[in-house]
Amino acid sequence: MLLAFMVLVPCLVWLAYDYQQHQLPGACGTKSVTEAYDFSNSDPEGKSLFMTNCAACHNMIKDATGPALMGILNGRDSSFLNSFLRKRRRLKKDEAMLEHEKMYAPTKCMEFPMLTREQVRKLERYIRDYQIPAITKR
Repeated sequence: MLLAFMVLVPCLVWLAYDYQQHQLPGACGTKSVTEAYDFSNSDPEGKSLFMTNCAACHNMIKDATGPALMGILNGRDSSFLNSFLRKRRRLKKDEAMLEHEKMYAPTKCMEFPMLTREQVRKLERYIRDYQIPAITKR
């Protein structure tokens, strides 16, 4: 028991030190992720639409319940997101869509027919313009 204690305590001390040196946004005692990241280069309404409609399942930079959205619109024209969110049945599925459906099955992205074209355009601008912000140490 004493041997386990002698091994465990230094490991915990090292982990605590390492944690303090490499703290991530949202970790205990730090700013939340949305406060730590700089979204100033984005349309505030686009961010609000993302947080309200997409953030429960999507993250911009890492996969979650759904895929990461940063770069997901690359190679797609501006009508794609409008069709995907508002009138998906009319959208012809391409290879990338089929792959995402397979990876995230049985989960499917919700449709948002209540969004206006202008709201989808602002959401698209937010997704396309998103850049990984620099995270500074405190």
